[in-house]
Amino acid sequence: MTQDAIAFSDLIAPLAPADVSALWRSQTFKHQRGSGEHRFGALLNWDSLWALIDGAVIAPESCRVTYARRTVDSTFYLDEGRFNPDRLAGLFEQGVSMIIVKLNEHVPSIAAACRDAANFGLRIVHAGAIATTGDQGAFGSHYDLFHLIVLQVEGSKRWRVYGPRAHKPTAAMATVDPPQSPPILDTVLQEGDILFLPSGYWHSCDNGPGRSLHVTLGCVAKPTRTPGEGANPQSRGRYGVEDRHAGSD
Repeated sequence: MTQDAIAFSDLIAPLAPADVSALWRSQTFKHQRGSGEHRFGALLNWDSLWALIDGAVIAPESCRVTYARRTVDSTFYLDEGRFNPDRLAGLFEQGVSMIIVKLNEHVPSIAAACRDAANFGLRIVHAGAIATTGDQGAFGSHYDLFHLIVLQVEGSKRWRVYGPRAHKPTAAMATVDPPQSPPILDTVLQEGDILFLPSGYWHSCDNGPGRSLHVTLGCVAKPTRTPGEGANPQSRGRYGVEDRHAGSD
């Protein structure tokens, strides 16, 4: 691999790719404690993400900003269809979340990890990130249509996962009538931690103190197309982002 490449197996260690496939088959979630600070820094960090935004590498159509789990009108951070970094920074000071998709198109290390996952029978259909400075998450309770690998890059975030899992997850029902029962998993992802979450599990998130950044890889087993080539076209509705891929809190 090149110097920009990160092996998929290194990202998910100490689990092996076969362990991840087994989690998906058994519909089992797992919070894997990590090795602490900077574990995923070579993949993405706050400064490198901001450089992509400031340098107009990431298109506004691939992003969404929320406050208190509601979408912020783009006029508050765009000028003539381009990001206004100063205004966006001001919003982060007020505690917004920013959802970014299609990162595999702009970050070589993420693209390499997505390609490498295919060697183990896992097709990455989404590569995104969520940056948060407030005390909440980006979305209300929902489930996703693909399996999630959540890499906590910076800060911390509390995840609550609810059962039972949706038997046949569909986009139309992904935010409708979330469970009212206590969570079956209530945990805090710290920097360097990983959460493996099969599709269909309802979940919600709240940010910890300070700012948080996590990368989400959405995947399915037994690839039939090149990683990143396309995914579920129905996932756009909840995220409101011009992408067929989605992310999670």
